[in-house]
Amino acid sequence: MLEKKRLPSAPPIEQCPVLALPISVHQRQEVDGVELCSKPCVPPFPYTPEVVEVKETMIALEWANPEYDGPENLKYEVQGRGKTRVNKNWKTLCTYATISQPFFKIPNLVPGVELMFRVRAFNYGGWGEYSWETDYIIPNPVARSISLARDLRAAAGFGARRVLAVMAARAHLAEVQRQGAKQLLAMAARYGGFKRISVAKECVEVVLKAMKKFDKDKVMQSLGCLVVGWSCKTGEEVINTALQNDAEKVLVDAQNTFKGDTAIINHSKWLYSVLQNTDNLSLSTGDESWMGAIGYY
Repeated sequence: MLEKKRLPSAPPIEQCPVLALPISVHQRQEVDGVELCSKPCVPPFPYTPEVVEVKETMIALEWANPEYDGPENLKYEVQGRGKTRVNKNWKTLCTYATISQPFFKIPNLVPGVELMFRVRAFNYGGWGEYSWETDYIIPNPVARSISLARDLRAAAGFGARRVLAVMAARAHLAEVQRQGAKQLLAMAARYGGFKRISVAKECVEVVLKAMKKFDKDKVMQSLGCLVVGWSCKTGEEVINTALQNDAEKVLVDAQNTFKGDTAIINHSKWLYSVLQNTDNLSLSTGDESWMGAIGYY
């Protein structure tokens, strides 16, 4: 009788040591017999917050994030402090809600009490470092917008190129893009376009870039349609095939994002008709929402 032979058991599996490395994507790889398991990096610290509005008891901050190939930011934390004994330490603001966008209005401030602010970002890797703090800011006793609108109006006095230069230099600030687009619209609508083809073309490029960056900003989308449309009216040489395709894609995205918004639907349809050379509107129509009267905003 043949004796049953016991099959040799499989050799024990040796588990490789696992190291957590702070790299920006999830992956597993083996280096020299050691399995490396990646962990998302924490986000880099944002740029110093910019003050875009000051009122009697409110300050609005906006900030930009440096380029980063890791996980996107999920939320932000804003801290503030003052100069007095009771508020000289950093304190986290807005603990009652999640700040998911790089913009925050700080409410319920004491008029005349100066404060400074800083911000940090959070992603799946954790909290990043805080940004550089702002200068001390004093809530004004009289409600007002700070100098952005005034600066853009002053720039408009030197021509469209100066406005475009300001918009390009501060492309990360939505309020600068809105105020700049408003000034460009005033100039273009007044003269039925721009005097120079090169200026009109640069205007289309800068404004389309702002519309893509701030695609959730309703005012930017509406103003952008009007500015690009009036720029194209300067001459047929303003827009080439690449720019036209870019503009049409932006229009489709805006219409999908703001479904049911009458202003954006009308303005985007008008711009599309301009791009297709089928626009029959004239300044005599009296339709200010189509013609882009500044008072509309």
